[in-house]
Amino acid sequence: MTKLPPSLQARSDRDAIFEDIAPYAEMSIEERSRVLGQLCEWARDAIESSPNPEAAWKWQDPRSRESLELWRRVVAKARGG
Repeated sequence: MTKLPPSLQARSDRDAIFEDIAPYAEMSIEERSRVLGQLCEWARDAIESSPNPEAAWKWQDPRSRESLELWRRVVAKARGG
C-alpha cells in the first residue's frame, strides 16, 4: 500500500496549523515582513486582475452585531475605559 504524503494524512486542526506555520516560526522580523509584503503584492495583483477591481477593493466582510460589540469592549478596555 502506498503511504500518503504528510500533508494528505489525517491530523488534527491544531497539528495542521502548527505544520503550516513551522517555516515562519524561526524567521526574523525582516524575513516575515518580506513574506507579508509578497502576500500583499499577490493579493493586489489578484484584485487588479479581477473583472471588477473597484468593487473588490471596496468589499468588506459583514460583521455580526456580537463581533462589533466585542471589538468595542476590547478597544474601550485598552483605552482604560
